[in-house]
Amino acid sequence: MKPKDRLSSASKLALTGVCLGLGAVWTTLLFLRPATEAEDLPSVWFGLLAVLFIALSSLCLLTAFASALSRPARESKNLAVDASAGQEYIARYTASIRASAIIMVALSAVLTLLMIAYAGGPLPVALGGGGFIFLVLYSIHVFGTSVRFTANGFVAQAPFQSELRENYESVRLITSRPGILRIEFADGRVLKIRAGLGDPDVVMSILNTRCPENPRALQGHTVRD
Repeated sequence: MKPKDRLSSASKLALTGVCLGLGAVWTTLLFLRPATEAEDLPSVWFGLLAVLFIALSSLCLLTAFASALSRPARESKNLAVDASAGQEYIARYTASIRASAIIMVALSAVLTLLMIAYAGGPLPVALGGGGFIFLVLYSIHVFGTSVRFTANGFVAQAPFQSELRENYESVRLITSRPGILRIEFADGRVLKIRAGLGDPDVVMSILNTRCPENPRALQGHTVRD
């Protein structure tokens, strides 16, 4: 992607984030306004919409910020990783994704407390608590997931899952679809690398260089955010 295209994409994301932020302010005010008993259920849904708008707004703004500023760092890091020399590379989720996860957990906690305090009843508690638990588990996944590309193979770690260790020679098929890269090994195990987990340029360079030649693998595909 050219620098002008990246800037345009970042600008669109930033504008989307601002619009979603305005929607979050509006729905939060509607949620917090005094309501009669007949309006309690609509108030709950305004709270849920506020959570959704805030989360999406934060994600768009952080992604736009990271997209606009991180490319020079990515290019310098790419120069430091020589796939053909067998250098080790650890793929982790980007800083913007980690920051978004923390922000969404914090906002979800605040909105859940507000829903309990202002709306009351089992429905807002169940919905708010369920969303909060989901976001906590997502954050654990984001911070605890990594794939280490060593000179000889993969070492993948993820919360609540057993560690995966495989050699490059055991790769049998690499396929991709938007947002995910799927690597199948000879023993039937599968490694999925999702968008945002590491630098896609570095990952693809390593796979192209170190994995056995496979006519069905890596046919010009890339995994992007």
